[in-house]
Amino acid sequence: MKHIETDRLWDYITGDLDAEQTKIIREHLEACPNCKHDCDVQMEFHNELLEVNDDVPSPGFSDNVVAKIEKHLQVEKANRFWLKFTKVAVINAIIIAVGLPLLMLALQKIEFSISQEYVNKVMWPLLTVCLMLWLFYIMDRVLKRRYWG
Repeated sequence: MKHIETDRLWDYITGDLDAEQTKIIREHLEACPNCKHDCDVQMEFHNELLEVNDDVPSPGFSDNVVAKIEKHLQVEKANRFWLKFTKVAVINAIIIAVGLPLLMLALQKIEFSISQEYVNKVMWPLLTVCLMLWLFYIMDRVLKRRYWG
């Protein structure tokens, strides 16, 4: 007795055969336990596939996922910008805060006169800006830890 090929058995299970071929295969399955077992296994697989197809996500699911991913990417891009900005701002503030007093000391040692007016108009505003940048950086770090994890 010749066994049923897997492709023909699958066509039988899915109902893709004409009535005569279906009758021949049905009779063979009644007489052959090996093919009957193969048919039962493929039938279980077919039923599992039908159940999986019923569990398809809603039509807007992929659109919602893509929208959330895009929003997350925008937030990450903004966070990277502010992280880079605050690092550059703090580095510049440190350079200014340390460099200006050192420059003033160096100029005084070589007896280069710096007027008090220069200090009031330039140095204090620059040091104030440095202090503000440090405060912004600290606020940024605290807010990120508290609200954005």
